[in-house]
Amino acid sequence: MKPRPTTHTPAVHSPILRAGLALAFSLALALPAQLEHPTAAAPAIAAADSPAGETAAALSSANLPASNFTVDSGTRTEESRAFTSDRDGVSAILVAGSGDLTLATPRIATTGNATPDDDRTGAHNSAMLACAGGRISVTGGSITTSGRHAAGVFASDRGSTIALSNLRIDTTGSGSRGGAAGSGGALALHNVDIRTTGAHSPALAIERDGGSIAATGGTFGTEGTDAPALHAQGAIALAGASLKSADSAAAVIEGSGSIELKDCTLAGQKICGALIFRDANTETRGRHGAFTMEGGTFSALDGPLFLVTNTRSTIRLTGVTLEAPSGILVDAIADRRGRKDRNGGHVALFATRQILIGDMRCDGSSSVSATLRQNSMLVGALDHVALALDASSTWEVRGDSALTGLTIAPGTVSKGTISCIVGNGHTIGYDAGDPLNRWLGSTTYALAGGGQLVPIERPLFRK
Repeated sequence: MKPRPTTHTPAVHSPILRAGLALAFSLALALPAQLEHPTAAAPAIAAADSPAGETAAALSSANLPASNFTVDSGTRTEESRAFTSDRDGVSAILVAGSGDLTLATPRIATTGNATPDDDRTGAHNSAMLACAGGRISVTGGSITTSGRHAAGVFASDRGSTIALSNLRIDTTGSGSRGGAAGSGGALALHNVDIRTTGAHSPALAIERDGGSIAATGGTFGTEGTDAPALHAQGAIALAGASLKSADSAAAVIEGSGSIELKDCTLAGQKICGALIFRDANTETRGRHGAFTMEGGTFSALDGPLFLVTNTRSTIRLTGVTLEAPSGILVDAIADRRGRKDRNGGHVALFATRQILIGDMRCDGSSSVSATLRQNSMLVGALDHVALALDASSTWEVRGDSALTGLTIAPGTVSKGTISCIVGNGHTIGYDAGDPLNRWLGSTTYALAGGGQLVPIERPLFRK
């Protein structure tokens, strides 16, 4: 049976995280007004990322992707119209350059596959594509694709934006993302429902050259293998959304991608909850992924909650309800990715007003540090982890453990007993040669609830 903490800490929102998320969500929160009044000022993200004038001037029909409906200059509005494409590599809608398109309750459907000349991201075979600075706003309606590598919507290139509100996107082919951004494009969603059923088809994805996605509300579900709800090689921020992957990790962060969630439900059913890694193809595109979550729930029905390999990562959790039946919260390892002996996973975890139930572990090529603050509680075992506890936080030990470093608040050690660690009769070894542990004086300490903290000389510390 999974251990349970003896106290419950309610979720409380962090002012720092709230301020950071406010900026990320400002575009999505402005969507209803923007879509209701198409002549209103452009979203802030579009102004910040507007392309240079020469980009739009250089456009011509010869170098634009193929499309059945193209707007490459001026402003156009369409209502209750159907847009289709049944040809390979041909989008139903393309907006580029100075083009600005507003749609109300459209019906958009494509059946074509990506052509062999495509870059296999599906950008040139999307139902709706904004590129080279094009702008699209849509409220209501539906988007469906059935071909291979056929994204529902794709914002490609710096300055290109797609804003969606109150519509549904369904894709069924392999490699067909629901909503995607790449090469600096930006995608914003408000109360949008996305469902993908094909393999390798994330609900939301940022491609290798980066971009941004912001969403408020909505549901995002995937059913195919290797199809996370979120795949970030750029910045993804969501609030009040429900996300579920039936045959994949719930979230994948690659390179220097980042995911920020506020009051969301996130669930993965295969491999792990969140995979943070750097692949051979992305080694030059950043090596520090970030996962931030405040409130809501996060579950991994299979594997660890967080699996980190061949990269560095920062994980921040504030008042999140966590569930990992495997009993593993963090697993930092070296695997097939990257260069041997240099491909470990390195994790810095910060927990604020957070209950953590499960173990944290790493192999000899990896490292994990965990900082608990503001009435946080850890219930589990630690395998070669550095731990820091503030005066209000505790660790309830559920198995013999090893610490690379230990930092605790003054006043939590009295007469040779450490009160902020409830040992439950277990033994914790610490690296006596680590400068972080110099204050322990290479001596043995008793733990509250039984057990002891004992020094281990460095040559014997690592397995």
